Amino acid sequence: SAGSNGLMKKCTSRVYVKCFSPAATTLSINNGIGFGINNNVDVNSIDINSKTNNSKTNLSLQRNTFSSQATQASGEQRGPSLDLAKKMKTKYEEMDNAHLVIMANMDSPPIKGAREEVLKRHIMSIDEVDYETACNTFKKIEARNKEYSSIVTMPYKIGIFMGVTGGFASFPLCFDLNTARWFNEHFVTTDVPEVHDLETVLEVGSWTWNWMEPPLGQI
Repeated sequence: SAGSNGLMKKCTSRVYVKCFSPAATTLSINNGIGFGINNNVDVNSIDINSKTNNSKTNLSLQRNTFSSQATQASGEQRGPSLDLAKKMKTKYEEMDNAHLVIMANMDSPPIKGAREEVLKRHIMSIDEVDYETACNTFKKIEARNKEYSSIVTMPYKIGIFMGVTGGFASFPLCFDLNTARWFNEHFVTTDVPEVHDLETVLEVGSWTWNWMEPPLGQI
């Protein structure tokens, strides 16, 4: 733009262009500057630095990132290329440190493999050894940590075993007449109802509930 005193002022603008037609596209600027964009050239953004006297125009093409719809319509394959797919890292030992640290800090769910790889590389940096030696050191640390795991987890195993066993045993103890009579004879010694009061499983359950309710409720 030019001021009232006739001095030339430099103007800077940014124009974003995307091609939608197979034909060449021409973008016109208010000051009369025009430039053609061939559809085969994919342009993400164009920086235009110009003076009002049109004496100088600088065009800067940035990031050829997207393909035009015309190119896609011509049958060109969409999505990543085969070379890009082959470069994808599928193992933790192939990833760089930045990605590993991010994955190792995730908690939902925790990524065990990423954390193990971070520890291995930490061993390499501290002991100044190669990767194979660090892996052997990691295995020793892992074995040491699991040395007393069977003893430490014993209360959990006992609790799980007793809960599962007691849950399945409660069915015959409550509703099976023969089991209820045996249990009553050896552990309860309460009066046995008349035969006509023990004809169904629910009647047996109403009788055994007299002594089964306290342990089932307590456990």
